[in-house]
Amino acid sequence: MADKNSLKIVDKNSGEISPAGYAAVVENIILSPAGFEKFDKGPDDFTAERTKILVDAAASSQGRPTNAVIKQLNHSNEREIISEANCRIRAKKDRRRPATGHGNVTVPLPEQPLNIGELDYIDNYIRKFIEVYKPGASLPGPENDETARQARKYMLGVFMLTKCR
Repeated sequence: MADKNSLKIVDKNSGEISPAGYAAVVENIILSPAGFEKFDKGPDDFTAERTKILVDAAASSQGRPTNAVIKQLNHSNEREIISEANCRIRAKKDRRRPATGHGNVTVPLPEQPLNIGELDYIDNYIRKFIEVYKPGASLPGPENDETARQARKYMLGVFMLTKCR
């Protein structure tokens, strides 16, 4: 399965998607006023400090380790654990349209265009969501290939356009 998303939080032992790591990032950065301010402050450019904050946020939840690491694709298309030495993170808030003027919205894009077959990596995230949301449930199979394709395109659109809204 292709997996072209830039960053992926995984369990450091199994390599599987880490729901605990993703939830810890939200808990430690988005839901924490201090974490949010620390991650957001500074210039809009890419910084090693944000990389460290993100790595630390994924690694623990409420003082307990999550066993999660963040990986990115390197120049050889292999997954490597990110660090301040090999990755820089930028945080940029979207701005709503004021009474006059225009809003500014940042839409994340993949590094390169994806074809339909490469969208199946989204299934792993949907599967993990279902496991977390309703333990014991499983991802039902699509009725046909077209249904699966439409569902994957929908989820990619949700990922791209909803972000933290």
